[in-house]
Amino acid sequence: MFYYCCNRVLQQRYKTVIGLLQISDKMNKKGVKIQGLGVKYDELEVFQNLNLSISPGKITSILGPNGCGKSTLMKVIIGLLPYDGVIQKESAPELVTQDPSHLLLPWLTNAENITFPQHESNVDQKILTEILSLTRLEDWKNKYPYQLSGGMAQLLLLSRALFNHSKILLLDEPFKSLDASISEKMLLALRRLHQKYRPTIVLVSHDINESLFLSDKMIILGKTKPTKIIKEIEIPFQERDHSLLQTVQFQQLRNEVLHEL
Repeated sequence: MFYYCCNRVLQQRYKTVIGLLQISDKMNKKGVKIQGLGVKYDELEVFQNLNLSISPGKITSILGPNGCGKSTLMKVIIGLLPYDGVIQKESAPELVTQDPSHLLLPWLTNAENITFPQHESNVDQKILTEILSLTRLEDWKNKYPYQLSGGMAQLLLLSRALFNHSKILLLDEPFKSLDASISEKMLLALRRLHQKYRPTIVLVSHDINESLFLSDKMIILGKTKPTKIIKEIEIPFQERDHSLLQTVQFQQLRNEVLHEL
């Protein structure tokens, strides 16, 4: 009974949010546009008059040294920090972090977590099957979140966001804690999901290879405060597979990024 009541309350609240987002989607198709951003921690000025445009339906990665303000920028976009300036978003973002477990509902199966808050009778099974196939989670749909690896749990959270038509995904170093072999599989799965559903994705990462492999555009932040954008790089690659990492063009871009960092 307790879990049933929790489901009902959460479903009603989530439906209200989704309804508001759908109204917002009809009004605004801007991706994310930041104008004149200012952020301060006490006397430390992190950003001053920062301007940034993130194209809708693209993957944009943000790189920079520790302490430059990457995570602060994510918190501002999602609305967790006060700021000066203007931020325009096509919808409220979904955040995926290194540890997604606190955002999954342990009493629901993995498939139910993806389709939450929709009632089973209203679920579009075709879309659910498609997402499970793209993420390679078909064999895990009737199991529970605690039975998944960290990478699979992150894919589950991404799948929920896409199933519920989230337009903006904020990924704050989501693959940092994963083994290299698992991380590679997650990168390919994320690319498959993006090619199919085309959400706007903002990725914070310290991994140059990961960012170049995933992104359509890379934004590099500087070391000094207030933090400024020191370079924006358009990523030209069309086809993405692991052979890309060995190409001359990939290595040239990697060296260009290393020079800026």
